[in-house]
Amino acid sequence: MSEKIDLQLTGTLKQLNQDFANFTNKILKDEENNQRSWIEQQFKITQSMNIIFECCISKQKVQMPVSFTQCINKKKHFDEYFDFEQLIVYLGILNGKTDNIQCPSCKDQIKFQQKSSLLQIIQEIIRPHVFFYKLRKQVGIYPKDIIYYHRQNLIIPFYKAKYQTYFNQQYHSEEYGIERILLQPPQQENQFFSIANKLNDYNGCDFVNVCLISQVRVNIPVRGNQCVHYESYDLIALHKHLFESESKMMNCTMEGCKSVFVLKDPKTFQIDFQLLQAGREGLSFSINFIYLPHIQKLSELLYHRQRDEFIIAYREAKSLELNLEYLNKIYEIAEQIFVNNENNKKQTELFQKLPNIKISDDDDLVICPITNFGIELPARCRNCKGLQVTDLRYLVCILNQAKNEKDIEGVKKVQKACPLCNSPFLAQIKPPSKFIDQIYIDVKLMKFFLQAPFYQRTVKDYKQYLMKQQQQETQETNAQVSLQIFDKLESKSWEQGKLIFMYKLSLYCILTNKRIKIPVRNIKCTNHYDCFDKDALKQFQQEKGTLEKICCPKCQAKFESCSNFYIDLELNEMFSKQEKDLSQTNSNFALVQIGSKKLTPG
Repeated sequence: MSEKIDLQLTGTLKQLNQDFANFTNKILKDEENNQRSWIEQQFKITQSMNIIFECCISKQKVQMPVSFTQCINKKKHFDEYFDFEQLIVYLGILNGKTDNIQCPSCKDQIKFQQKSSLLQIIQEIIRPHVFFYKLRKQVGIYPKDIIYYHRQNLIIPFYKAKYQTYFNQQYHSEEYGIERILLQPPQQENQFFSIANKLNDYNGCDFVNVCLISQVRVNIPVRGNQCVHYESYDLIALHKHLFESESKMMNCTMEGCKSVFVLKDPKTFQIDFQLLQAGREGLSFSINFIYLPHIQKLSELLYHRQRDEFIIAYREAKSLELNLEYLNKIYEIAEQIFVNNENNKKQTELFQKLPNIKISDDDDLVICPITNFGIELPARCRNCKGLQVTDLRYLVCILNQAKNEKDIEGVKKVQKACPLCNSPFLAQIKPPSKFIDQIYIDVKLMKFFLQAPFYQRTVKDYKQYLMKQQQQETQETNAQVSLQIFDKLESKSWEQGKLIFMYKLSLYCILTNKRIKIPVRNIKCTNHYDCFDKDALKQFQQEKGTLEKICCPKCQAKFESCSNFYIDLELNEMFSKQEKDLSQTNSNFALVQIGSKKLTPG
């Protein structure tokens, strides 16, 4: 009997939810005007807000954000709101408890006139919380944590762990602030549909939205102002990469692309707001996207299909609603592993040092040996010794099974071990981060997947790719050593200076044509007075990679090595003493008096 009553109440609740949704649509404009001063009052205090879309009663995700009419009119507890269904259940209204209704947040007694129907009572005492209601409409069926900027009406996803810490640290930075990039108006020609038109894409496509520089899922998609490709960077991952580099600039890594990212210049970064919106509307693990040009639709692929072959291979869903709930649960775990890039790198490096099981060079790395589906996110457990991988989502299903033993409904084969090497997953490891550390993404294999077409994903091609990467890393290491040498140039007297009384000197570096701040000479240059600037030379070397084959434009002598350069001690002393005089002159030259150590702009 109780089950029948519960079913009846559930049916009533669903009907009330639908009726209230229709009521909301009718009154939304009037209610928006009514709540405007309440919203403005809130954003006089703060211009941004972190939002997690949780009902303040149940701490469950909110589907329809509401508040009490009385609390709205009194402008109370703006950021404490309720989910409509969860509030109705909490108040016990379905069981006829309408004589003593109290706001769970501020404990005020809710006053109202008795009505003929339950729906009329609800419509009188409850209103949609317009601010959160409108935001909620923009973030998909399973809302993600977001940051909202009121003045710009900007919504961005909340980052996890170190990226959010970095975001907070650099957001207001005077020289390299993230805020300047985020808040500049979007350029229409750099948005997704405009790029599709430039590519003459009439058939549409599927593409993986993984950051080109860090192999993490893209939260805020950004490209350069000359990029004409679907692939993008994650803004914070790219910003962090540039900030940690010496040059603070980088060419786009896509072959043939002319974009250059300059950290000081926000106009070199273009956020794709159309792709950002598609990511917000998808599930929590938005990686693969589909573009359908005939209906101008861009969406997260799994959300579009509402199914995931890897997860269906593990567990059969009884209904679409239950399937989407399970998908979202698995994706939340997968995302924690995906964004844990430090662990992924560490485990990949450890794996690379193992004597891997021999596999035929003709074997491909496209198809998962367990599920027979094409691999998108190559992952294995930390105990695996062989090169084989399966998809991250499939491994997470098994990991979830080890942690949640009761979650077996629809599971085709209950297992608690890695399907590749049979190593058991441990459910009791604490803290939780150690639990997800049992699985990792092979970041080198993933980078290979992003760059190689399906037909080239063989063991042989992967080995060649690794060799090429190793050579590139060696070259970069050598270049870095070279730069360090350049940083530690010796200061010594210029021997030619002892033989002359006065000479005319260009105030501009003869290689880069930049104003000299620290005068540098090369031991090979013996027949001219003009010299180079240390910082300009260093930047030139960063851009070119080497100075060994470069010749002096004045005397054609080969530089050969950074160790051939030295700082002109006396001349540098003159520049330091007369820095103010030199900065105020427009002259291109100066007369250098060796004996009196004096520079006279000429």
